Amino acid sequence: MAMHPDDHEFVHKGLSVIYKYRRSLQDRRHLLVVFSGGFGEDKRYDLNGSVVDGIRTDILWIRDRFDGDFSYYIRTHKRGELIAEAVNALIEKIRLERGLEKQHCTFLGFSKGASGALFHAIANDYPNVIAVVPRMNIGTANRRQRPQVLKQLIGEDTDQGVAELDELLPSMLANDANRARNIYVFSSPADPQYKTEIIPFIPAYERYENFNLVVTESPLVVRHRDVGSYNIPLLLATLAALGEGAVPRYGNVRNGTKVFSSSVPAPSIDAVRDRRETVSRLTSLALRDGRFYPEGLLFVKGQGTKGAEQFSRKLVLASGRRSRSYELESLTDDRLNRTFFENQFCDYSEGKFATVERGGIDLAELAPGRYTLRLELEHSGVSASVDDVSADPLDVSAAVGKHLVRLRSTGDSVVLHKGSILAGCGAGSHFKLGKVMAGGSKVHVEGQYVLPGIRTPRRATMSYYLVLAKAGTHTPVASYPLTTSRRKFSGESVGDPLGNYGFTYFGTPSNEGIPLAGAVPGEYDLFITASAGSIATSHATGLRLMVSGKGETVECSIRSIWPVPGGQRAAAWMANNRPSVARSLRRDLGRIKRRVFAAKP
Repeated sequence: MAMHPDDHEFVHKGLSVIYKYRRSLQDRRHLLVVFSGGFGEDKRYDLNGSVVDGIRTDILWIRDRFDGDFSYYIRTHKRGELIAEAVNALIEKIRLERGLEKQHCTFLGFSKGASGALFHAIANDYPNVIAVVPRMNIGTANRRQRPQVLKQLIGEDTDQGVAELDELLPSMLANDANRARNIYVFSSPADPQYKTEIIPFIPAYERYENFNLVVTESPLVVRHRDVGSYNIPLLLATLAALGEGAVPRYGNVRNGTKVFSSSVPAPSIDAVRDRRETVSRLTSLALRDGRFYPEGLLFVKGQGTKGAEQFSRKLVLASGRRSRSYELESLTDDRLNRTFFENQFCDYSEGKFATVERGGIDLAELAPGRYTLRLELEHSGVSASVDDVSADPLDVSAAVGKHLVRLRSTGDSVVLHKGSILAGCGAGSHFKLGKVMAGGSKVHVEGQYVLPGIRTPRRATMSYYLVLAKAGTHTPVASYPLTTSRRKFSGESVGDPLGNYGFTYFGTPSNEGIPLAGAVPGEYDLFITASAGSIATSHATGLRLMVSGKGETVECSIRSIWPVPGGQRAAAWMANNRPSVARSLRRDLGRIKRRVFAAKP
């Protein structure tokens, strides 16, 4: 697996440890070490990104990826304790380079990362550790939930191996001679692990001089992973305080609205409901494989979405008096509950929508035209129609047979256009054909098509299509996607000498030609359409394709259809469209000139 550009590699006794590191801000002298939880295949780092902008200490993120799987930062059956040794060696390297003592370090971990943080803090005598929903019974839990991770940890699944893993952290807690540690554990009764991974070990934790337990009871915390995200403010405050050398002492704390009390009446959800405020936003828009995929949010604030009897949503594509309506269905997202929380808890977890079975909208069935996107809602007696739907700015297009579909979001409205894939020729564009071949059932074209002002530093900036039109007309019959490759091109010829137009050379995939088996016999004029965002132009190639035969045995051939006047224009046309013939003619003319001059007296 390729390393991320932000990643670094530390090698200890032949074992690689992947990590990310950020130097401290201002004059803070403290090191935060983050041990990540989660088991996704692409899992990298927790507490990453802008959330740590306010943390001024050095931060070391260590990735839990060894021998192709997870290790809890402790061991694998192939490498044994070398995993823990290498992780500790990396931490020590950074700590000593920064001139810090162990008391100037804090270990933070989430879930399995919390297990790793506890292990390394106790094993290597670091005093500050924050453990968010730590896993204590490592063997039993992975035998039940993730047998592949258990195999990674101990190899063969045996009762003895599982028991040894289960005993690892509890025995370290019970036998730890240093009671002066500052330990902060975060959990919640809503987490199924609370009864098995937290409660049984509280007596062992309470032997430490500064043990702090934060138990969250909130309707916004309904599962294991919610505990960390809910407590981000308190976690950041704790990290900031430890980084300043001001050690917090919370004791046994319960937070969340379920344990909040006040003699003053709380604001009511009725006040929110009475506003009849519609939450509407498109969170995702995509054109893919001839279909349109919209997703977003649509519900009435203050009205629950989960199990609501009157809750229906539609997406409407309107073009003048003509419109198409599409049913939408719910996607579950518990994060909406905390994002839109106001006054009291309201379950918005099904407020997100997508097309039915996320199958998208078939654009082939949509009549050509310009469409505006509208959302319609019926929610607990409230009807709403949202004409100006907010979305992130977007400008894309995609070919759908003989049509080009363009999609544009300005930020506060969305427009979709379906029209001919043959567009007008862009003023000032540069077009030059390269190799052209036809044989058997395949046709190959390549060349360069540059649109002035549309720079192409990346491969995906511009899309190219080979378009077949009825002979002698501009009526498209079919289109085929082309690929791009990098070629040098000076932007001076299109009035942009500083522009990067590298990926403007088009060709057929792998230069193997486009198979036309099954095409209807006949004659077709060839065009090249180039699109960038929702901007598209087309250029005639001056070539006609002849397709004969039928089914899988069609035969293709190409001939030029542009008349060739004499003189310099003929030479220029020949150089652009028949370069090999032009070179041969130049060689023949050169030989004739040499013979003529040699024959002169």
